[in-house]
Formats: sequence, C-alpha cells, structure tokens
Amino acid sequence: MKKKSSGEVVYSPSDLVRYLASPFASWMDRYYLENPGTITPDEDTEDEKLIAQTGDQHEQAVLRDFKSSAVTVIEIPKKDSVVAWTQTLSAISAKTPILYQAALESGPFAGFADFLMLDDSGRYQVWDTKLARSPKPYYAVQLCCYSEMLAHATGAPMPEKFGIILGTKERVEFRVEDFIHYYRHLKASFLAMQDGFTGKMADCPEPLPRADHGRWTSHADTFFNEQDHLVLVAGITVGQIKKLKQAGINTVGDLAAASGKTVPKLDKDSMEKLVVQAGLQRQTRIDRVAKPEAPPRFEILPQAGANGEPVGLAALPPDHPADVFFDMEGYPLVPGGLEYLFGVCTRKGQPGSWDFTDWWAHDRNEEKCAFEGFVDWVFKRWKTNPGMHIYHYAAYEVGAVRRLSTYHDTRQDEVDELLRNEVFVDLYQVVRHGLRIGEDSYSIKSVERLYRPKRTTEVATAADSIVQYARWIESGQQGDWNKNSILKGIRDYNEDDCKSTAELLQWLRKVAGEYKIAAVHSASVSAPATPPQQLPPEIVARLDTAAKLRKGEDAVSVALANLIDFHRREEKPMWWRMFDRAAATSEVLRDDPACIDGVQAVGSPMPDKQSLMQAYRFDPSQECKLAASDKSRVMFTHNLEAKLTLSALDISAGTLELKIGKKGLNEKLAGAFPSGGSLLPDEYVSAKTIQDALADVASLHLSNQLHPSVVALFNRQPPAMLLKKSDESTTEAAIRVAGSMSGGCLVIQGPPGTGKTFTASQVIVSLLIAGKKIGIASNSHKAVVNLLMACGDAAREAGRSLQGIKVGGEAEGPLFSSNLSLKYVKDTGEARGAYSEGVVGGTAWLFTRPEWEGVLDFLFIDEAGQVALANAVAMARCAENLVLLGDQMQLEQPVQGSHPGDAGLSALQYALKDTNASRLDLPLFHPVVPADYGLFLGESRRMHPSVCRFISESIYEKRLVSHPDCARQKIAVPSGANGFITSESGIVFSGVEHDGNIQQSEEEVERVKAIYDELCGRLYTAKNGSTRALALEDFLFIAPYNAQVRALQAALPQGARVGSVDKFQGQEAPVCILSLCSSYGEYGSRGLAFILDRNRINVAISRAQCLAVVVADPRIARATPSSLDEMMLLNLFCKLSNSFLRRAGTKAL
Repeated sequence: MKKKSSGEVVYSPSDLVRYLASPFASWMDRYYLENPGTITPDEDTEDEKLIAQTGDQHEQAVLRDFKSSAVTVIEIPKKDSVVAWTQTLSAISAKTPILYQAALESGPFAGFADFLMLDDSGRYQVWDTKLARSPKPYYAVQLCCYSEMLAHATGAPMPEKFGIILGTKERVEFRVEDFIHYYRHLKASFLAMQDGFTGKMADCPEPLPRADHGRWTSHADTFFNEQDHLVLVAGITVGQIKKLKQAGINTVGDLAAASGKTVPKLDKDSMEKLVVQAGLQRQTRIDRVAKPEAPPRFEILPQAGANGEPVGLAALPPDHPADVFFDMEGYPLVPGGLEYLFGVCTRKGQPGSWDFTDWWAHDRNEEKCAFEGFVDWVFKRWKTNPGMHIYHYAAYEVGAVRRLSTYHDTRQDEVDELLRNEVFVDLYQVVRHGLRIGEDSYSIKSVERLYRPKRTTEVATAADSIVQYARWIESGQQGDWNKNSILKGIRDYNEDDCKSTAELLQWLRKVAGEYKIAAVHSASVSAPATPPQQLPPEIVARLDTAAKLRKGEDAVSVALANLIDFHRREEKPMWWRMFDRAAATSEVLRDDPACIDGVQAVGSPMPDKQSLMQAYRFDPSQECKLAASDKSRVMFTHNLEAKLTLSALDISAGTLELKIGKKGLNEKLAGAFPSGGSLLPDEYVSAKTIQDALADVASLHLSNQLHPSVVALFNRQPPAMLLKKSDESTTEAAIRVAGSMSGGCLVIQGPPGTGKTFTASQVIVSLLIAGKKIGIASNSHKAVVNLLMACGDAAREAGRSLQGIKVGGEAEGPLFSSNLSLKYVKDTGEARGAYSEGVVGGTAWLFTRPEWEGVLDFLFIDEAGQVALANAVAMARCAENLVLLGDQMQLEQPVQGSHPGDAGLSALQYALKDTNASRLDLPLFHPVVPADYGLFLGESRRMHPSVCRFISESIYEKRLVSHPDCARQKIAVPSGANGFITSESGIVFSGVEHDGNIQQSEEEVERVKAIYDELCGRLYTAKNGSTRALALEDFLFIAPYNAQVRALQAALPQGARVGSVDKFQGQEAPVCILSLCSSYGEYGSRGLAFILDRNRINVAISRAQCLAVVVADPRIARATPSSLDEMMLLNLFCKLSNSFLRRAGTKAL
C-alpha cells in the first residue's frame, strides 16, 4: 500500500494477500505507512532477497520467451502511473496479443499485472509468473483482484479464467468463478478494516494463533508473551480458547488457577488436563526468570491403561546397539506432497558418537529411489539385528513410509514386516502417554529442553524446513546439499533431529529408572516377534503379472499394472488404522467417529445361548458412526485379538451391549469382559473374489484377449461416432446408442433430478425386449434395488414383466411384490444356476465370480462415481458391453489407500478425467461429460430455476437447466412476513453465530426448528400447478454429523426425515434444510473439507424442489484456506451466504 499526495491510500493485490495471511500484519502495514519510523518491521533475510531476485529472473525469462515468438508483445513502462494507464488502455483497444506489466486499477486498488494475454475468443486473461512448482492459495486472490481491475479497464464482464506460469514454465488455468466469491468477501472485510483504521495501537486486531505474520512476526510473538495468551498452552485449540475466554479465563495464569472450574461445552477431563498443563508451563516460566536455560517442569502420568496394559515409559522396548533413529523432511506444497529427505543416525563405538546416513529426492522418481534405498538399508539391518528398533518422533515418518510403499507400489512386504513386528517406535506416543511437560508444545524442539539446550540454528522446526525448502526451489539452485547452503542447513536440522530422538530415548530410560518404572516387553530381543511370512501364491502371481504389464508401453498395460494390486493396497490403511487407533490417546479416539472412547462396564454379564453379553455405558456427546448388528464387530484398543459383536447401541443414551462366545471369552479375554476401555471397529471385508477377477482380466491383456468394453473404458472411446442427434432426447439417444453397441463403453451422466434412473430403466427395458441379458451392479444393494424398481415400472408400461434374479440384500419388499417374475437368490454361489434370462442385480462380489464371465450382453454400473475403477474392470468381464451411470460431481467413492497413477479413481472419475488439464498427483475431471464421449442429462425436473441456477453455475459449468414446469413451484409468503424466510423459492442462508461447537449446535437446532415452524402450513404450489399446505413429509433435514442428526430428531416432530447427505441421495422434498453445525474455527479432525465438501453440498442443496435453507455460522467465510481446494470450498460457502442470496430475493447477512 502507498499514499498519494492527496492522502488517499492505494492498495495492491499483495495487500489482500497479507490480510489473508494475517489481519494483524495488514493493520501493522497501515500503521507503519501512517507512522513511519515509530515501529520497526523485521528485516528480510538473505534468502528472501534471493527469492525476490530469482522471481524477477523467472519473469524476465518468460518475457524473453514471448518476445522470441512470433506474437506481438508490448511492455508498459512503470515510471509514471498515469502514462502507464493510458498506454495500457491503448494497447487493449488495439487488441495487442500480450501486454507486459499492464497498469490496472479499480476503486482503491491498483497494480501492474505480469501479463495480459488474448485468449482464443479474443478476450484478455490475466497471467502471473510464479517460481513455485504448484499454485498456492494466495495466487488466486491476487489474480482475482487483477481480473476485476481488467474488467474495469476493458468495460467487459469478468474474464472467465486466469492463469499462472510456474517456475517449471508449465501453464495452469483456473476458473474465476471458483474463487471470486471468496475474494469479494475477503476484499470487503479488508476494506472495512482499512475504513475503520484509527491509528491507535489499542485498536490493532489480535494476532491470529499460528498465522504467518510476515515482517511483523516478532511483534506478534511479543504480544502473545506480554498478554500471557492462552495460545501459549500446549495442545490447546482455537475452540477451547474461545470457550475459556467466554468463561472469564483469559490468560495462562487464569487457566493454571482454574482447577475444578466448569466451562460450558468443555468436558471435565479436557479442562483438568489444560489446567495442569498451564500450571506446569507457568512454573517453568518462573524457573526461567532466574535461569533462562532451566529445563521444563514435568510430571509422570500413570503407566498402565484401564485394563493394566503398559503405556508410556512402561512400553519402551529394551535397548539395542543397532537401534536406528529416524527422521524425514517433507514438502507438502506440491500436489501429493514430496518426501525429499530420509535421515538416520546410528551409534558408533563411543558413547555420544553417531553415524548419519541420508537419502535425498527432488522429484517423484527420485522419491521412489530414496524410499527404496532407505527401506532396503533398514530392512537388511533389522534382519541382521532382530532386536533393534527404529525410533522416530510423531506419526509423520511411519505414515509417509506406509503411503510411499503403496503409492510407488514398491517394498510393501518389507514395510509390512517391519510394522507387523513393531520395529517402528513412536517416542511421541511414549511421551504423551507417559509425561506432562511444561512447554508450550510437544514438538521435539520443545521437549528436548528436558535434556539439551535450546536450538539456535536457522532451521529449528519442521515448518522452518518447509520454508527453507521452498526457498531452495525458488532460488533455482542445484540440488546437491554439498554445494548449497539452504539444503545443507536442512540436512543439519534433520541430523540434529535424529540425534535428539536418540537423546530423548536415553533420557526417558533414565527417568524410568529413577521412578522405578519397569518396562513390559511383548517382543523377543533376539528374533522378530513373528516369523517372516511368505507371500501367498496368488499375490506372487499378481505381482508377476504387474511386472510383465509394466514392460508394455501402452496406456492400458500401465493402467492394469497399477490396478492389479489395488485391493491389497486398499486393505493396508485399514490394518494401519487399527493399530494407530490402538495406540491413540483418549482425545484422538473421542474425535474419531468410528470409535467409542471410555466405555465402562455396567452390571454383570448375561447369558445368551452359547454366548455372554455385557452392558457398557459411555459419554454420548462424542460423534459415533458405529451401528449395532449381528455382523458388527468391535475390539478393545488394548486387546486386538478379541472380536466382539456390537449387539446393541443407543448413542443418545450412551449405552451399548457386547457379545462374545464363551469359548472366545476364555481364550481371548481370560474369561472376563474388560471393565472398561475404548472400542474400535473391525473393518476387514475380504475382496478375494474381486482380486482374482482383476488378475484374470490383466492376464487376458497380456495374451491380447482383453474384453473390448474394458479397452474402450481405458482408452476413453465413445461407443458411437454420433452420440446425440439434434432431433432426439437424451433418453432416445441412449436407447439408440445402446442398441447399436458391440463391445463398447457408454457413459451417461445424470446430475440431480435429471432422470438418470428413468433413462437407464428405459434403455434396459428396450434391451430386454431385444432379448439381451442385463446385469445391474452398484456398491450398495439399495442402489441396485432402486434401479430394478424403475425397470419394473418401465417394463409394465411396455406391457411386459420384469424377469430375472436379485442376488443378496433383503429377501422381501416392494421390489419382489410388484415384480413377481423377479426372484430372490440369497447366495452369490447359487446365482448362476438360478439365472437363465432377463436381468440380474447384485454387487461386485457377484459379477466377479468366474462362472459369470461372458454370460451377459450388458452390465450397467449405477452410481459409478462411487465404484472403484478396479471393481468396474473386474466386473466388466461378465458382459460384452459396459454402461456407466452416475455423476462424478455428487458423492465420491471412499478411497483409503495411496495408489499409483489413476488406480485410486472411481470408474466414472477415470472416464471423465480431463487428461489435458490434469497434472501429476492432481487429477482434474470434466464437470460435464464431453458431448463427443458420453451423454449428459442436462434438464432437472426437480429444482426450481433459482435453486438449479446455483447448482448449474457452481458445479456444472452453467450446463444444467431447469424444466419449465419447475418454475411453477413456490411457497406462499404471508403478507407482512418478516421472519426467517421471506422468499417463495430459491436458496436462503440463515446465519447464526455460535462458538464451541464441532459436531452439534443447539443454536442451529433451535434455528432449524423455528424455520420449520414458520414454513409448516404455508401453501406450496407444485410443478403440476396443484396447491397444498406444507406438512412434515415435505421437509428434508440434513446435517454432516450424527450428533446433530440426533439433536434435530429430538427437537423436530416424530417422523421428521432427518439424516446425513449419504442417506438422502436420490430423494427430494419441496423444502430442504441443511445445518452445518460447526462453529467458526472449530471443524474437528475432518476439517472444513468435510462440512464444505463440494460434492456433498451439491447433493444436499439439490434435494430441494423449491426452497433450500442453509443454516450455518456465517463467520466460516472468514476461515483462512490452507490450499486452493479449501479456498474453492470456502468460495462455494461465500456464494451461498452472500452473492446468490440477493439474486434469490433474500437479504444478505
């Protein structure tokens, strides 16, 4: 920012970026502008100066490239802003292809854009040069600002796209629509702060915890320390700080003295832990007044769990001379992240003397080589020294090793053996379970002050290493640490971390001895805990096939090689998660909806035939997604051997019952149910049938016998030259194309309410009439039944009956009572013998059985956006032709593992991948299936135009329209109404601010109930023109968390349709009310990406026929995005809460 001679302040796009990162820093910039010399900003480092210089060099290199081409480039001089503005307008009027340093302005903003470039349509787009290898969130803010100024300069509408030229010279384009609403919200907030600037230090906004305060970082640190700010308490969350301050606890000192005090919405155990933590930190601070290098105060926690199992220091393995101390450095700011340094320390002969070994990687191929080098080295060392362990601090290292083994599809078995034998030991878990320490963090940098002096090196934290690595990238210097000071500094930090880990272990053993804590060891010190396991023959065969496929250079061979071991890779995170949960703290388990923390036995076991049942109670306030059934198995975290049946569960009451056979109780639980503990789910489901089918398909390709439909899917080949004629409907086109198919793959995309199920049923019945044999598959029996029901209706309309079988799922219901020629078959093994003609419905476990190979003419896969590509390919061998039905912009398939290439995509994602726009580890998808590849159902017969318009603009590139009849829908607003809802239709945002809520908000429940009471009874006109009073059945109530679902169920009349997005996919109602329930800044372990998930918002809003109401904390729009993806989610929220409201006829908040 700068001041004109008139005193007016002019802002640049960079000022918005500073405000995005830290409103405190932005305010300080203004204060410094108004009062030069009164405060001193932090000085730029030499690295920052080097990066600025290198950035200029990159910009000049791009300019030289443009000038050397045949395109005309005009360079605008920057000395005189008035002259620059005039020359820019002149060049724009002349349609000069490229403008360099174009002078732009709009309102109080002005700046020089790196490049303005004419696009294919003759309109200008803003392009910026950035040294980074991948785009960062703040780029979008800058480029939206320049795009807005460009629109002002040209008098034209906003450009549709902007672009970035990365340090690799790669060009990346983005839609302005995906960021502009967040940008406008940010700009309005920035200008409001500037307009309200008083120049008084007392009015300076408080620094945000853990934000990047730039050149004012030292001032922010001083503020926190002088204020004795609660942010200094180790492990405290922003939400907890809010709750404490509302209870009058404003400082660390206040908290340390608050033992026994009750704080609303903060559970007692968490409060006591914070109080003790604050007390230890306060005592440490007092010690350091007299002695700055004094070690922190600490206390020893109980070293046994609820059932006597060893935890903390009691769980330390015995010492071994070959122990390894391991640390990694990763760079998360590129798609998929990059693990660029693996470092280990090992003991030399003399005490305190170490050898350091390191493996480096600066790209994806080098990452694979470095990973293999590390694993080979450490695995060989373990085999030679079976009693050794690999010590590390925090979960990052093991998580990265796991992920890399599956992502690169290499060294999986070695990693599995190391994990299975518990060779990796996380000292962070030992510390957190065994100690409480008076430091403001439990990072190794802070914990190590127990046993060594404070670090003074430039790279002292993991965040520092990320910053330094980014600086190395932007410097453009070579990647040899021997010849580069930045990389040398990172290497020194990594080596020091390894040594510190070793010193921590030594200190922990010393403390255990002083406090007489005896270690309990489960593993032998002389041999691995379990013998090496030979891979089963079928896995060996799959790996051999994959190796042969990788020798092929065609895309199909590569895709199959990546796919063939998909299910084994997908299972691994399930096992890893099980062990992680077993070692997790109570706080982590409480935040995991798949677990139940702190169950306590109630009463004595009761007999149940050959089993025994035990009742338990637990805190019902925790989010829980477990469900009771005869097939629901759970385990206690301290005993993973015993699998118990979760036979009853009342989440609202906080009660459950566990059942186990008497034999299992005696063998696995020593004859007694645990008195307490925490539960985790048994998530294993065998995929052997699908794995075998996939291996067979891959083998067929090696012999050039791959099914044509699979070839068509892999190559993204349309089944016909002309998919849709101008004089036919999409349904007519689908019937015609399907009828002519012979070994192809047809994609039909159906956005919400467009009649995908109707179209599919018409196509299927037409094929059945032609004598074809049809399979219907999906991930769930519910989806299969839904499509079969529609096929039954279509068959009756055609004067036919639906014949065939439905395999698995429910044996009774409307499907069978209304289609008497459709038979139920319970077991997949009996299905082939029961089928002769017509339709067969089931899941992948049916269609991948070998006896179904080549039996069917067509396989329709419904909800193909949720079906793994691996499953689709495995099923495809059963039919000559493949039809993919679904919408990749609605709910996605849940992928657990990391997979090479496109192996982790769903079938529909693979089919609709934008191969031109996608980058390594950043797949992008066509929101709408290209017209020359598939069929798009572009007319919604559900949504009112004002609801449809939002969905169409935000999700489907304005390609989705509403059927004319839908415009008739309206909800009459009484004369003079001034309540929450004053619109007849559209989208209404109902903001309610609240604090301390993550998974449940009583404030939003109250608002939802008030809105329902207000709307119920109002006259609703349907699309057929009929009118009726709104009743309970005309509402859908949606929430992201089960805790909020239960709270809504308790508040609303009995029979209300309340559930999560997943429950209501495919349903509709005149009114849909979505409650996001999380308070600003408190999004739980799943973060903003869960509550604002673009696909889930799409499904939730598009359930509404006439009116969609979003109830949420409006301050969520202030959230600082950590990635471009997160900014896009916030952009959608801002559009919901702001710009669209005015068009929908309601007041903006």
